This record gives sequence, structure tokens and C-alpha cells, in this order.
Amino acid sequence: MVGIDWRRLCGRGRCGQACGLLLSLTMLVSITACSQETDDQKLRFLAASEKAQSRRAQEERKIRESIGRLGSVTGVHHVLTRFMDTCAGPASQALWGSDDPQHTLVCDMEAAAYFGVRGDIVEVLPRIRAAAIANWGHQDEHGEDVPYAGGSVRYALDYYRNHGRYPDGALMSIPELESPGLRINWDLAPHQLVDEARPCPPAGYAYFRCELTPSPAATVHATRTEYGVVLVFEIGTRMGSSAHHYYTVPRRP
Repeated sequence: MVGIDWRRLCGRGRCGQACGLLLSLTMLVSITACSQETDDQKLRFLAASEKAQSRRAQEERKIRESIGRLGSVTGVHHVLTRFMDTCAGPASQALWGSDDPQHTLVCDMEAAAYFGVRGDIVEVLPRIRAAAIANWGHQDEHGEDVPYAGGSVRYALDYYRNHGRYPDGALMSIPELESPGLRINWDLAPHQLVDEARPCPPAGYAYFRCELTPSPAATVHATRTEYGVVLVFEIGTRMGSSAHHYYTVPRRP
């Protein structure tokens, strides 16, 4: 490390000594962090490898197929998909270190597909279950939805049937459909629960794709005006999805 006259920078006395110690520690951590970083060119090379591209194509195909299956449900009309695919080195901070020290490269894929719902959502929900996109919520040994277990079609239908209350009168939580790595939620009148699609972030990754299709894309507000209810299908935005960390490169010791 280059010698630094901390007395000149920080002054003398106890305060000066503390300043000098902090300055030295900051430089040491910064240099250590920089030495552990993988250069951008290598990260781009890893993100473009044959293995990465194969996994990328596989996950995107699964996502598109799931969105298409939901779009084929009667009463559900696709209006917009926000798709994002990124690969990057783990974020590093000089004082706190890497947030994922096990990997040199991490790739993630996610999508949010927006639909307008035509007709009564109570009639549409059983059709979504019949589309077999996923097993929503918890099922018993016979494959039936567990009564009053959140995340299932049965729970959502019970919510509407019982006006949002359990048999004892307690309030039920807002219904949604959940499966590992997947979630579907929708407007629950008079509440507008689905927000506008987020814009694409600025590119700053070893690999980056972000697109809103179709283009120009309809807004959630316009969809709600036309259909009355907006439904959003989120894929890969949480743990449990194969699109989350779909490709990683371990860090060598």
C-alpha cells in the first residue's frame, strides 16, 4: 500500500489517530474489494457462453408458454408483458463486501404479464385452475385445495362467496394465486391493486434485455377502463422459480 502521511491529512492527537486508522481501514477494504472484482469483459464472456445461452432459451420458453396458457383462458385478454433478463457479478460494496460471495456471475429472468378480465372473476378463476399452469396454493393428498389455505382458487372463491370473512366473522386476507416462483393477483373492487408496469431500468449489466411488448404498450389504466378488472401474472420475481438464478458461475477459491 502506498504510504500516507495521515498526520498531515488528519492532524495530531487522538482525533487525528482515529482519523488515520479509519482512512487506512477504508483504503485496505477498497483495495481488497477491487482485487476480488471480475473484469467486465470476462463477465460478458461468461454471460454469452453456450451453457448460459442454452439455459436462457429454456427459461424464456417456459415463461412464454406459461403466459400463453393463461392468455388462452376464456375471459382473460393479454395486453402487455414486461420481460427482463440480466446477468451480472454480485454487487460489491467497499465496506460490506459482496452480497453473494459464492458466485462470480448470476443470471436472473422475470416477467410480469398483464391481462384484462372480461366478465365475472368468479367464473374466470376455475378456468385458470383448469389451464394447469401450476398448482396454486396447497393441496391435500387427493389433489384438492386445502380449505381456507391462501394462494388457491378455492380460497379466492370462498373470499367472494363469504364476502371476505371466515366462518367466525374474521376478515380474510386479499386473495391471490401463488405457486413457487409464480403469483397472480387482480383488482378487487373498489381497490385498484394492480400498478402500472415498471419502466425498464438503465442498462448496467454484463448481459441485459428488457422489453415491454407489444410496443407501444397499453397502460394498466387504459386496460382497467376497457375491461374493468386488471390481472397480473408475475413469474420469476421470487425464490422458488427456476428463472431465479437460472444460470450461475461459481467463484473459484
